[in-house]
Amino acid sequence: MRSSSPFVYKFALASRNESTNAANRSPASANGPNIYTISAMSQGDNWASFSNFGNPPVDYCEPGVAIKSTWKGGGYNTISGTSMASPHAAGILLLGNIANGGNVNGDPDGNADSIGVN
Repeated sequence: MRSSSPFVYKFALASRNESTNAANRSPASANGPNIYTISAMSQGDNWASFSNFGNPPVDYCEPGVAIKSTWKGGGYNTISGTSMASPHAAGILLLGNIANGGNVNGDPDGNADSIGVN
């Protein structure tokens, strides 16, 4: 990813779901141009307790709790995780640049992640 990041590619990485510092986890710890590590939040812009944290590497926070998604074998399921949050950021990145839409409440590292918007 790092060798691709200076080009037109943009990466939205899930920070993982261990309630620990993402700087100590791969690939969440990857940092560079056009590499965005994404934490998760619930309704009301509140921190998702399972989400990894840390600035850096976390760049933005996106909805990641009770997300309806397609499911293996067909149909849909409502699930939670940073793997549900990072596609929100990927969609924003496809539309253009990601911007700060405020801060998530209750980030455990005391340095609130920006909520990514377009």
